[in-house]
Amino acid sequence: YENASVGLSYSRRFSARTTGGLSVTAGQSRYDSGLPKTTTLGAYLNAQHQLDAAWSLSGSAGVSSSRSPARGPIPEIDQLGIVGNIS
Repeated sequence: YENASVGLSYSRRFSARTTGGLSVTAGQSRYDSGLPKTTTLGAYLNAQHQLDAAWSLSGSAGVSSSRSPARGPIPEIDQLGIVGNIS
């Protein structure tokens, strides 16, 4: 199994109680030397707001895309995903 990935993040404080940021990721992986490499790209936004001393509200949303080229009998595979979370 081979895997290589890199990511960048940026975070900013908008007020004493609110922060937000952006993350970008990229990677390649291969499970077997006979299989094609899969390339994955993602971008995500996140935010957090402190409601009071004990409670906070957090959320994130993003998009992830992966692609594996065709090789022999294995067809090309393209996937796109959208994710979101509020807690």
